Amino acid sequence: MPRLDYFAPGVYVEEVDRGSRPIEGIQTNIAGFVGFTETIRGGAELGKPMLVTSWNQYREYFARENSDGFTDFDAYLPFAVNGWFLNGGSRCWVVSIGTELPKPADETVQLDPETTASIVKTATRQDSLQLTLKPAIEAVRVEIRSDEPKTIPTDSNAPAPIPAEFFRIIVKRDGEELEVHPHLTMDAHVQPEIGDYVVTKLQESSYISVTDLTQPGFALARRPVEGQYEVCRPPLLPTQENLTRHVQGIRDDRSGIQGLFELDEITMIACPDLMRAHQVGLLNHEQLHNLMQLMVSLCENAAPNPPNRMVVLDTPPDCQNLSKSCSGSIGSLIGDRCLQPSTIPGSKSPIPARKGDRSWCPPVVT
Repeated sequence: MPRLDYFAPGVYVEEVDRGSRPIEGIQTNIAGFVGFTETIRGGAELGKPMLVTSWNQYREYFARENSDGFTDFDAYLPFAVNGWFLNGGSRCWVVSIGTELPKPADETVQLDPETTASIVKTATRQDSLQLTLKPAIEAVRVEIRSDEPKTIPTDSNAPAPIPAEFFRIIVKRDGEELEVHPHLTMDAHVQPEIGDYVVTKLQESSYISVTDLTQPGFALARRPVEGQYEVCRPPLLPTQENLTRHVQGIRDDRSGIQGLFELDEITMIACPDLMRAHQVGLLNHEQLHNLMQLMVSLCENAAPNPPNRMVVLDTPPDCQNLSKSCSGSIGSLIGDRCLQPSTIPGSKSPIPARKGDRSWCPPVVT
């Protein structure tokens, strides 16, 4: 009831008890995943978050051509992402920490530049040109535009060139034009006064190398489609010695686990391949605990609303209940954070590429 003893003008504070408030639900419909992938292509970068909105799009970034998207060393991340979309997920961010299980530094063979080459297609979706960075060159953007021949032959008996087959290549970086190569064609026998064969002309480039991937035929049919293409250096693969650093990432670089926490829309984060690395001896119990602790700490200190973000922690394959079976720091991690330890065991999931075979997967996958 309102008070009736207000005898003087002024500001009065009156508290009204309206009972307990309902607990509001939070969204967990945007996830972030960290782990190993089959490959890295299509604009995706090693260690950097990439937005994925379907399993087919995941395969465009992290699977080889005509592959099912799963790795030959049974990485858990593809299972997790595939399960996310099969269970109704529509949006997630993926961070690839490598395309193979890391080896010691002296045994690691870094990727060849051709692994990150850009393939430009023809109008009929056939391979036309391969664009590769030259040694010691940073990433550039290559733009292909329509062009015209240098001149039209005055000889009435000579065949006239077809203007539609000619194009120009512009090499850019940060919006600045570094090189322009006009009057290019796919005809290796073009007359010099009419145009330049693209492979021969681009040998003069200081930034990129070009390879003709087409079969012999009409130059217009083999012409690359117009557009802009990113040509990057191959990523430096992590080694056993620096795997923890790659997984942890750098906040300012927006890489690794820390890179995911810089994306405000992510509400749930998981790193399923921590268990894969632990299984094969790449991470010991202390390193595994430290990475888990990092994820929980970042979640607790996330701004502006820490309660609206959660972390999924997996149990190692050798202990199905963190509070009972895992001794030491891993077993106490979740208890220290006042959260309920996971009691869900891993299970075996089918591998599409190997009919009948099944692979053990951690709880986040199942």
